[in-house]
Amino acid sequence: MLIQGTSGVQIQLAYHKEEQEILYNEINDAVRRSGKDILDYTELSELKYLTAVIYETLRKCVPLQHLDRVRDYQLTEDIVLEKGIPALVNLTALHHDERFFPEPNEWRPERFLESSEFDTFNYSFLPFEDGLRSCIGKRYGMLQLKTALAQIVRNFRIEPVMPYELESDPYNIVLAPIDGASVVFVSR
Repeated sequence: MLIQGTSGVQIQLAYHKEEQEILYNEINDAVRRSGKDILDYTELSELKYLTAVIYETLRKCVPLQHLDRVRDYQLTEDIVLEKGIPALVNLTALHHDERFFPEPNEWRPERFLESSEFDTFNYSFLPFEDGLRSCIGKRYGMLQLKTALAQIVRNFRIEPVMPYELESDPYNIVLAPIDGASVVFVSR
């Protein structure tokens, strides 16, 4: 999660300078207010734009492409999926559905600032699954991501090596750039 999450966010920030600057300002303001070089859990939790940047990256670049757990679920009047029957949820399709995410191929962190349902987005945003079997490491993973990204963005500008957006392999179990990706860190 830490490597996949930080690299995914770094790639997106490299191609989105304006959003990177908004994030840099949010982090710098928090560091100034706290008087510390490294923000703690409470301070990181207050960084709404940082959370939105991570969530939008997890939406656009789904770390796992499907869920395979199910409980008894009534699909229609005649069809019930019984507990234990695997049913795949295509997270890539769900996270790119225009009914839930207008302009789904655009990376727009502000879409998560507009919602009051930050975590579930009415079950259309499931990077950590949800319910009883949701990821037990979600909070720890988010803390790691936020801590690492806050330090990176505060100290470096992230720039792309290649002048174009990268294509992902839709058949890979983990959504990742086909030919890999590189970014450059430039000291601030």
